[in-house]
Amino acid sequence: MPDINKKYFAQIGVDDIVISCHVVNPSDCLDSEGVHSEVAGKEFLQSTHNIPVEKWIEYSPTGAFRTNGACIGGTYDSANDVFISIKPYGSWILSAGYQWEAPIAYPTDTGDFPIGWDEDNQKWFREGFATNDWDSNTLAWV
Repeated sequence: MPDINKKYFAQIGVDDIVISCHVVNPSDCLDSEGVHSEVAGKEFLQSTHNIPVEKWIEYSPTGAFRTNGACIGGTYDSANDVFISIKPYGSWILSAGYQWEAPIAYPTDTGDFPIGWDEDNQKWFREGFATNDWDSNTLAWV
């Protein structure tokens, strides 16, 4: 669980890939008037890591701003000012809300069992059951 009393910054590398995530004390993100400032946080990180301010982006681990928390290997979309997680499978598409979605909707009957995605066969499955494949047409396990 993220510490709400801390500030979070992602270091952005080549092709806007997140290469590291850092937790900063709020006091290191205050401007000259004592008000929180992303720029002050970036300047603090530049001074401590010798990495230019433009390589740092503040984020919320809960997605309260910039839509998603940053994660190493994910990307920062500067045009939309959002972080995007790592694409989990080749067939998945990015939703308008910047979340990865399978080409087939997630099962509505989730029960109390693990559900996974079978990329090769483009289907949801559950382990340990005689009926373990999700039929998105009948909305039932078959």
